[in-house]
Amino acid sequence: KTPETQTSDQTDVSSSTEPESVGDAMPLVADISHSPPKQPSLQNCKAISQKLLTTQGGASRYPLLLELHESLHAFSEQSQSVPLGLAGNLCDALDGLVHHLCHQPGAATSSTLRTVFQAINSLDAFLKHGPVVAPPKDLEYRALAVDDQPEVLALVQGSLEIAGIRADTSKDATEALALSKQHGYDIFLFDMMMPGLTGFELCEKIRESSRYKATPVVFITGADGFDSRIRSASRGGSDFIAKPFMPTELAVKVLFHLLPR
Repeated sequence: KTPETQTSDQTDVSSSTEPESVGDAMPLVADISHSPPKQPSLQNCKAISQKLLTTQGGASRYPLLLELHESLHAFSEQSQSVPLGLAGNLCDALDGLVHHLCHQPGAATSSTLRTVFQAINSLDAFLKHGPVVAPPKDLEYRALAVDDQPEVLALVQGSLEIAGIRADTSKDATEALALSKQHGYDIFLFDMMMPGLTGFELCEKIRESSRYKATPVVFITGADGFDSRIRSASRGGSDFIAKPFMPTELAVKVLFHLLPR
């Protein structure tokens, strides 16, 4: 063989013995190992909470509640997109509510499960809206609760403390109207049926002020059902919560209504 032929043969042997598969696989393995971890999603939480709305009985709901609690807890612990403030408080309160329902599935009323579903959807929409910035540390939200029963007012006040919301309370609708003019409120909680002005009438008077045209109003009622929702919406209410309710349930409801839309 000529020197040129020998050189050509050596080149062919060298290239044929080089492991092509190894050369192709290494970059792929490296890319996988350095890929950023996937952020937890609320999509699974939304699907589970929606399924809970149509599932009857504590025994049937129990595995779904456990699954939802695990998903919510993972989202709260791992997500870097939830800032301090309302959204962070909502995550904590929602996690606490579902944790409680896991231990007491019988407490999962249709009103409670609707609150869970609404909260998850509101939080998801809020986080998808765009870059979220933590609110100023001195930002304070204020609520006014009106009910003629002192024990209900005490429960509402405790619920708002869980949510980190400053609460003013009144047993009288006329006094509540005066308070609404003296202070600025971010949310109202009215008992539907009270002596004197009803919660519906109080809401209508509150809505007359341009200041409170869009302020959330949550009705507190002993009735739970489609009729209550219709009556609430037709009289200017944003939502309602059925008695008896858990403090964490009301905390969750208040927090998701305060999220910017």
